Amino acid sequence: MSAVFLRILNMSITASWLILAVVLARLLLKKAPKWIPCLLWGLVAVRLICPSSFESAFSLIPSSETIPSNIALQHEPHINSGISVINEAVNPVITESFAPSFDTSVNPLQVIIPAAAAVWVAGIVVMLAYASVSYLKLKKTVSACVPAKEGILSCDEVKAPFILGVFRPVIYVPSSMRGETLDYVLRHETAHLQRHDHWWKPLGFLLLAIYWFNPLCWIAYSLLCRDIEMACDEKVIRDMDKGDMAAYSQALLDCSFSRKRIAACPLAFGEAGVKERVKGVLNYRKPAFWVMVVAITACIVIGACFLTDPAGTALTKWDTDTVDMNKVLSDVHSLSVKYLNDEVACNDANMNRFIATMGKIKVSSRPVSKSRDEGRSAVFAITINEHLKLNFNERFDEIWVDNGVKPSYTYRITNPSTAEELLLDFSFTAQTGRIEIDMASLRAKYPEYFDLSTFKGLELYVWQMAPDSYSCGLMLGTNRNKTLEELMNLKGASIAEMRAILSTYDIDESEIFIIPWQNPVSSYMAEYWIREIDEDPSSVEKRQQAYIDGIRHKLFNTAQNDGYDIPDSTDAGVEAPEIVTVNIRTDVCELYLEVLEDLWDVDSGLNDGISQIGIDLSELSHLTEPEKETVMREFASKHDLPYIAGTWKELCEQGYIDRDNLYWEDGLFFSIKTNGDGDPTMERTMFDAQKWRSGTGAYFFGQCTAHKNADGKWSYTVGQEAIS
Repeated sequence: MSAVFLRILNMSITASWLILAVVLARLLLKKAPKWIPCLLWGLVAVRLICPSSFESAFSLIPSSETIPSNIALQHEPHINSGISVINEAVNPVITESFAPSFDTSVNPLQVIIPAAAAVWVAGIVVMLAYASVSYLKLKKTVSACVPAKEGILSCDEVKAPFILGVFRPVIYVPSSMRGETLDYVLRHETAHLQRHDHWWKPLGFLLLAIYWFNPLCWIAYSLLCRDIEMACDEKVIRDMDKGDMAAYSQALLDCSFSRKRIAACPLAFGEAGVKERVKGVLNYRKPAFWVMVVAITACIVIGACFLTDPAGTALTKWDTDTVDMNKVLSDVHSLSVKYLNDEVACNDANMNRFIATMGKIKVSSRPVSKSRDEGRSAVFAITINEHLKLNFNERFDEIWVDNGVKPSYTYRITNPSTAEELLLDFSFTAQTGRIEIDMASLRAKYPEYFDLSTFKGLELYVWQMAPDSYSCGLMLGTNRNKTLEELMNLKGASIAEMRAILSTYDIDESEIFIIPWQNPVSSYMAEYWIREIDEDPSSVEKRQQAYIDGIRHKLFNTAQNDGYDIPDSTDAGVEAPEIVTVNIRTDVCELYLEVLEDLWDVDSGLNDGISQIGIDLSELSHLTEPEKETVMREFASKHDLPYIAGTWKELCEQGYIDRDNLYWEDGLFFSIKTNGDGDPTMERTMFDAQKWRSGTGAYFFGQCTAHKNADGKWSYTVGQEAIS
């Protein structure tokens, strides 16, 4: 749900630019036909409905993804609005307010975003409930109406004419309405039906219900209702003479009423902007041909500029206001890279690697700043042929070029996550030209990773948040396994940053033990963790070693095949890090996932306000450790919550549960344990299960019995249920 909510937020932001453009166009196109604004609101609907669009060089949308989809996992959360002024004003506040701290096991945004998503869904429910109740009340009000003509009903309860119904629309009029006024009303309502406005207005309200949090969407819906009515007025009066127009205006005034609430239905004759409509009718002139051309052209331009996502030119083919990159890269004889205060020169292989990555980076054709100040941000820089320097800011979403004569403007990078891959390329370039490193900035950022004792070596924990996203944490070597709390407190440094940190230690590479770790916060599982059923153990071992070699290669540009990355505790003086081999019995895991889900659903009030869960499967004797890990991870992932594996006692000792008051303020504890002997062949088993929040808030499944059915699936029954 959080991912959907973030997607909706980004779609709302991109649509907001189009809404502003349409509002401005309405002001400039007052002489255009009134169906033109309706067409423009149709473009807004398309932008709100379609989750993605095609790229265009004409796009004026600053950023197609203002809020990164992984913002909850970022160590320094930030947005990319595509507007430097906004980024510089907002990002420091976001980072300061929501950056994770060392003493928490979850990023603040991992709690805030799901909560906001729940509020968003609640808002949708309220909006749709309001529309449904309004419709039913109106339907009840007109239930006494009698046919006046075909498709027309009338009664005393109807105070003003309107259309009700989406699939079988009916025109309702007051029973007292007669003569010329009735004729004008019916012509107007018939125009609504011909234009299918009884479809478009409910669709507009449905979109408003989804995007209720965006004030611009409320403005857009209000203006849509006005424009629909004015377009119908125009359709009715375009062949009238002045006298008929005056009579039609009087009918509008006679039927006018004030609506204080926004509604999805009905379409009422005197509903919206009557004063403006009367002026429009009395001042109507048939639009000139040139006005039509301008209006249609404006629609095409607005669609091209605001229905499309910003496109970028590949950096290798980029032609700035001062440099033609395609020409520069056709003859590269030297290339050096500087990150912070660490600078390296590239050999041919590394040079080709950088150029290949640059080919994937896309740069906007329009500058975000026309400053040519040489003191602009340049955290990362690539120098080509000793004189041309490409400068990237800290977030890799802006670039400027200095050719030694005239610095370029600052341009936006449309795919900053791809640009960040340059940091990985940087980690490979230690073979030549390394310059003395000033570690002041890294020491300030990761003070806990410096000056560790190397008596028993160093343990380097590596985890992944995405396929190409590596995070590293450093701890001194010990003769014990690290606790989950210790591992969760590790602050993730990039490969390039960790490589620089390790360079400060006088230690043999073989004494740095690389330990892959599956971070519970991450839903991504590297392939090396997964073992297929009946897979040869030797091939699994080779794959695991290849994974560790890949990490070592990224860090040191070397790889070892002698297996010392998984040290024997007797040789290295530390306990060998465990590499989990997963051989999963899906049917058994699904059984216990079902049990946990059933516990989650009962007494759901216990689930309120939690930001983490604890799970204890240690006494579930019929599951292997990898299967237990899989069950816990899948359950936590489904509810978008981090989990802590441990017994109730261990969670008390670690400070999660308040043992004195028997209460877990922001968490919920689940446990399943085998009860009885069961069946070693796993055709039948017995267990107890519970969820616990406090001494007076718990639910128990006792004496549960599970059987494997003929179809290979499991079912279980609960012998006793209890609530505390």
